[in-house]
Amino acid sequence: MHNFHRPVLFSRHTAHSEAAYKKRTIHIVPNTKGFPMNIKKMGYHHTHDTSFHIDRPLGSGDWLLLLVFTPSRLVLGGTEHATTEPYFILYNNGTPQHYGAADTDYTDDWVHLALNERDLAHLAELGIPFDTPVFLKNMEQLSKLLESITYEFHSPHPLKQE
Repeated sequence: MHNFHRPVLFSRHTAHSEAAYKKRTIHIVPNTKGFPMNIKKMGYHHTHDTSFHIDRPLGSGDWLLLLVFTPSRLVLGGTEHATTEPYFILYNNGTPQHYGAADTDYTDDWVHLALNERDLAHLAELGIPFDTPVFLKNMEQLSKLLESITYEFHSPHPLKQE
């Protein structure tokens, strides 16, 4: 089991070192292309007890964005990892999803997405990796954005899809 205790970006495309982390920056920017991503379902700041575990060997049938705020365990490429820092991960469609609590309550924000080729190209332009935990020093801004989107998504407003 790996214990990822420092905020480091782990990617199939970069070395797993602090120097590589400092060279690679992911910018979270608004979608300036003028098209929305299709949100299937989402939740904000869900908290579960220490028994919480998701086990989806074939994935969830869509793309899944998780913002995890508490220590957790996840399996990537058949290897179990323990995390202590907040991170986000964007699971690719079809990637096995095995994650959950690690000896403490588990809290996350989550978004299930139906992405098309245009969305995938936009994510690639932004340098957002799939199936890779991305450790951020401050996820509050990203979480606040998801909070606003979640409230709008679940609102009865007739124009919410626009």
